[in-house]
This record gives sequence, C-alpha cells and structure tokens, in this order.
Amino acid sequence: MRNKLLFLLMLTLVFSCSKDEETPKINEVNNTRWDITVTNVSATTVDYEEGSFIGLSSIAIGYRKKNDTKIVQVSTEDNREVGLEPYTDYEFFAYDTKTGEVSDKKVPFSTLSFDLLFEEQNTNFSEYNVASHEGFEHAIKLENISSEINMINAKLIPEETTGESVSLENVRIENDSLYFTIPENIIPDDPYETYRTYNIEYTMGNKKSFSLKNGNNPTSQNIVLVVYNIKPQILSSTIMKLEAVDYACSSMPSYNIALSGTFMNIDNIGDEGSYGLIDSDNVRVFVTDKDTGNFFFIEKSTLQECPTFSRLGDRPYENPFGLNVYHRMDALVIRGVVSEHEFHPGEFSIRVVFEKGDDFYETNEFPFTITE
Repeated sequence: MRNKLLFLLMLTLVFSCSKDEETPKINEVNNTRWDITVTNVSATTVDYEEGSFIGLSSIAIGYRKKNDTKIVQVSTEDNREVGLEPYTDYEFFAYDTKTGEVSDKKVPFSTLSFDLLFEEQNTNFSEYNVASHEGFEHAIKLENISSEINMINAKLIPEETTGESVSLENVRIENDSLYFTIPENIIPDDPYETYRTYNIEYTMGNKKSFSLKNGNNPTSQNIVLVVYNIKPQILSSTIMKLEAVDYACSSMPSYNIALSGTFMNIDNIGDEGSYGLIDSDNVRVFVTDKDTGNFFFIEKSTLQECPTFSRLGDRPYENPFGLNVYHRMDALVIRGVVSEHEFHPGEFSIRVVFEKGDDFYETNEFPFTITE
C-alpha cells in the first residue's frame, strides 16, 4: 500500500512539472510601462521626452525604421537622435536587449524631407514671418535634402479659418533651394486689402504633407507668409488752397493735395528709422477734370519755383509683423501745385503711378472736389 501511494505521488509530480513546462512565459516587454513623446522632428533628428519606465533591467527603449529589423537603443545622455535619414518613417518601442523581443506598443514619427536654412536674398523677414507679394518667386536655402524627392507641391493655408487655400506655382527644388512663386490676384482690390497671412504646407508626391517651419528645434514655429497686395491704393484725400503769399509760388495761388492710403516704398529702404523717402522722378500724378473730360499730369518743378512732391508720408505703415514691407507709408503729399487753368472749383479725379525699375504700379482713380 505504501509503495502504491509513493507511485501516485511521483506520478502527480511528473504531471505537475510537465504542466509547468507547458505554461507560456509572461511577455515582460508588453508588461513594461513606458512612455515617450515626440516633440520635434527635422530631416535628420528627433527630439523627444521620456516619461515613466517600470520594467526589467533588460528592457530598453529603442527605435528603428518602420518594418525594419535593425534596432537602435535611444541615447541616455540627451533626448536628441542624430543621423536619421530624411523622409523616412520610424517608430519608438520597448524591447528586450537579450532576446530582441519588441513591444506591441509603438510611437511612430516621420523625418522631414529637408531642413530649412531660412536664408534668402531680397526677402524681408522677421523671426517667424516672411514678407512676400503677388507674383514674387522665393528661393529658400535647404540642407539634408532627401534623395527620394521626385515631385513636390505646396499651397498656402490661410490663418483665417474662413479663407481658402491657394496652390503655389513653379514649386521645385533646385541648387539646394526650395523655389515657389506666389500667384497673382489673390488679394482683393475691391474691397481693398493690404495683406493676407498664410502658413505654407508642402506635399511630397502623394504621400505626406508638412508645414514649413522656421528652424529645426523644439520651439520652431510655422512660418507665416505675409502676402502683400502690391497695387497701391488711394483711400481718401484732403485738398487745401494756399494763397501765393502763404507759399511764395510766384503770384498765383497753389494747392496742397494730401492723399491717404497704401503706397509703394519705391526705394525699399530697410534701415531702422528710415521712412522710405521717395524720388519724385519715380512718381507720376494724373488728374482728370470731370467737368471737361480733360486730363493733365502734375510735373515736377524745382525748389526755387513750386515743388510738387515732398515725400511718401512721415510715418511708417503700421503692421503687426515688424517687417520692412512693400507699403510702408500711408500718406502722399503733393505741395504747391500751381495752375491758372487746370485747378479750379469743380469735380476731379486723381491717380498715381509709381515706377520701380522696369515695373509700374498704378493706383485706383480717386475722385475729389475743389470747393474754392
């Protein structure tokens, strides 16, 4: 009887051991508690913040290309991995350094297709804003450009939620620069708008879309493209009659014509404190007598006689971007306009043409009245 009981006990132990050997091992990788947050990605780097980690000493956080097998353990010295490939999908995960077992939980990120140097000639910009205008072609310097770039499109995304996106023209990468042209006629003249603000979103092929950022660090912000309406505009006028004794303009009375609006900064002077003085040789003022239908233009004269133009305002055009913009002034004063016949009480209209290089910019036709 005793031998029988001993046999049964041994049999029970054998089955018990067999059962233990058949029990699956606990997946320690998936039981590991870990957290990682991607804060910024460039073409070759990723910034991230690590959260709590509770797991075995053999478990670590790593990353790899998506669908690849080569695992790279994250650096413990800082939260910045350098040497990633541009325009590539990656993922963070927990893994067992002994067995290579990878967690089911993944934190994906994608590197950019290039890095922006934010260098460009003939473009005015502040820290996060770029000044542009309709028809202008940009050429922004790049680095770490993906070799897989074969087609790129870009569009302007309006900051105003009610606005519509605008496709950019001639988008391409050449000579380590991103080229694109601002379309014409995207800023309305009636009712007149001085500028609109946009973010830039570009798409590689038909796969990914990215926002154009100023810099490659965690504080980088989207670039705001400030597109100006380069058509100058007269919004109001003030006419003042000056007697000859008041302005010493021979023996005839003269008129002060003060126009308010948005006018071209012809010289594009960007020095601090400069008010964009304008050469009167680059300005033509046309006046139409509505009573007769005749028109004439105000000619420049010398200081000893009757000067016609003074300068393009005395104040810089107010804007919220801190940029040297295309419309810096809001007043154009034409002093000492002398005429025995052209100017008289009645209805007139005035328009101004600004000359800048080989280009001409013409204002609207603005009506005004001389009462005395």
